[in-house]
Amino acid sequence: MVNSTAYLSENSHVNDSKCLGEATNGSLGYRGTFLWDPRMQAWLFTATYITILPTILSSGYLADRYGPKYVCLFALLLFVFSTITAPELAKWHYGALMTDRSLIGMAE
Repeated sequence: MVNSTAYLSENSHVNDSKCLGEATNGSLGYRGTFLWDPRMQAWLFTATYITILPTILSSGYLADRYGPKYVCLFALLLFVFSTITAPELAKWHYGALMTDRSLIGMAE
């Protein structure tokens, strides 16, 4: 998960009228391990959709050449493989996850 508390949002402000001593001593919950700013997070979602258009344009040709059954089977296997490897790639490197998200977009 992304650590969203590591970066200040543009809409954040300090409320001086509230006493800081009133905070509870309970657990603050899971804070995430990935230090990705909002721009990086947006590119991860965008990478999926950028690759959809070229795939749509070429999928008709591929379906005519190899048959729709094989094109759908390849897309399904690519989607499953990319989805399974995504957590490990996220731990490894941001660029690897970006490539993986692009492959997911191709499989859609």
